[in-house]
Amino acid sequence: MVNSGDYSLVTPEFKEWMDSYEAFYDKYIAFMQKYISGDVGYGMGMLSDYMSMLSEIEKWEA
Repeated sequence: MVNSGDYSLVTPEFKEWMDSYEAFYDKYIAFMQKYISGDVGYGMGMLSDYMSMLSEIEKWEA
């Protein structure tokens, strides 16, 4: 049972999916922290990163 710390019921596919979900949101958080920092050097590079994340997020919302 998962409540007792037994994660044997978690399939490798689900773990892989959750790991990639977490990695995406780690990247999103880093992007937002850079954005709100007011760093004047973000410019077009951040726009490109944002567009990339928008296309990537589609798989999480499906």
